[in-house]
Amino acid sequence: MLLSVRFDASSNQAFMPLEQWQKNEHDLGKLLDLLEANVDTYQVSELGSTTDDIDIEPVANAQGVKVIFGSITSSIDRLDDELTKSLQHTDPHSMNIGQAYVESITPEDVKYKSEQLARIVLRRLEHIYYKPKQLIKANEEEAWRNIEYNSSIVSKGSSVDEVIDQLTEFLQKQQKNKTYGKHAILFSIYYYAVNSQYEKAKELFLRSQFYSNINSAESSLQVQYNRALVQLGLSAFRAGSIEESHKILNEIVNSQRSKELLGQGFNSKFPNQATVLERQKLLPFHQHINLELLECVFMTCSLLIEIPTLAAIANNHKDSKRKNASLKSFKSKLDFHDRQFFTGPPESIKDHIVHASIALQKGDWLKSYNLLSSIKIWKLFPDNDKLLAMMKNQLQIEGLRTYIFTYKSVFKKLSIEKLQQIFQLSKDEVVSILEKMITTGNVSGGEIIDNKFISFTSTTEPQRSKLQELAIVLNEKIQLLTEKNEKTQSNGYGKKQQNKDQQNQQQQNQNQNQQQQQNQTKPTTTTIISTTIK
Repeated sequence: MLLSVRFDASSNQAFMPLEQWQKNEHDLGKLLDLLEANVDTYQVSELGSTTDDIDIEPVANAQGVKVIFGSITSSIDRLDDELTKSLQHTDPHSMNIGQAYVESITPEDVKYKSEQLARIVLRRLEHIYYKPKQLIKANEEEAWRNIEYNSSIVSKGSSVDEVIDQLTEFLQKQQKNKTYGKHAILFSIYYYAVNSQYEKAKELFLRSQFYSNINSAESSLQVQYNRALVQLGLSAFRAGSIEESHKILNEIVNSQRSKELLGQGFNSKFPNQATVLERQKLLPFHQHINLELLECVFMTCSLLIEIPTLAAIANNHKDSKRKNASLKSFKSKLDFHDRQFFTGPPESIKDHIVHASIALQKGDWLKSYNLLSSIKIWKLFPDNDKLLAMMKNQLQIEGLRTYIFTYKSVFKKLSIEKLQQIFQLSKDEVVSILEKMITTGNVSGGEIIDNKFISFTSTTEPQRSKLQELAIVLNEKIQLLTEKNEKTQSNGYGKKQQNKDQQNQQQQNQNQNQQQQQNQTKPTTTTIISTTIK
């Protein structure tokens, strides 16, 4: 009863004060210990009978157990909700949030005996899925240290992966509320993605098939789906799957509602107009995904994918219309930089990536790498050294491809040994990259001679001069302007003018007809008059 009184006393406040929360947590723990010590005598359940007098004990049932009306699960849910509210209303940049978060964490040693056990299991999974594996392991060891008995859901001494899998498996078996299982799978995907197990997270994501009906799901499930999807994209980037990471992150990064989609805030102009229910759905700051890191990863993927493609388009206009549509957003950033009268050294993350793109366009992969590696936000990844090594290798490969696309019309033959020295790759790697470019048709007609040279003399691809390329671009613009004029004539001012001309023509025809009729009636009248006189 004291627990309910404290909860009701803080219902009019934005969140429960920390002192009251700690008292409730302490009293709830004492209640659980008391029920465990008297498990054969007393039991708290929602099926118990109500009574107005708290001094009168309920009548024992056939097993000799006195069932007290109440809900342990609801108390745990309410306690956890108040913790989330407290973290939501704490300034994330202050020194108090770390102290408040650490003080509120206690070992979750509640015994799994309840009719609504799945709610508690989901809460436990919700508190650990976003953490690194080392921290979860330390928390589990601390929680099990003072517990003598074992668990029927998660066995004592299980690894972190086994804990996540066993909790998820238990929630998936719940038939009454399948939402628990859906949340559990998304939590598992997030956990494996954030702990650099990309292949396993990808397998879970494809097997779950959430993408087929996520638009009709409840908002909390959609937010968790977006969070798992973003972490999957970040994990793909760390694993070196650049194209997959770009495809996964494309929709959310280019959205104007990225903060809202991830449950981290509101992108509207008037965030104060958000309802209380909408604010309660927001995640605490310590669970947020860094949006600057997200944008940095996406732009780096765009650099590695689109710079070689832009170089290929600049030297071969085949299918250029189709490709230019997908490259428009990134190319506009480069064009904006080129139009600047004065450009200083890079300062922001975007500036570093744009300068790195310009360096890579010239084949200078080392300068591009130095610019990207100087971005401090990469330190947020736990495997920072491996990430930079992966980026270096990717820049070497894409720098070689860009170099070939840019200068293949200038050279008749290139030395593979020279390419090794420029891009610091082994001979086998250079030959493999060149063979792949020839096989896929990117360098049509190219030929590798004795693994020493690549020859462009046998190519049948027409080589255009700069003047010819500009003439082709001008011709495309003229065609586009002609199409717009035709549309304007058929739908806009031209159509109105045409209708007006038709009306004028009809009016002229009517006037001519009337004039002819008048001319025909005049001789007849004269003839009648002359006949009468005679």
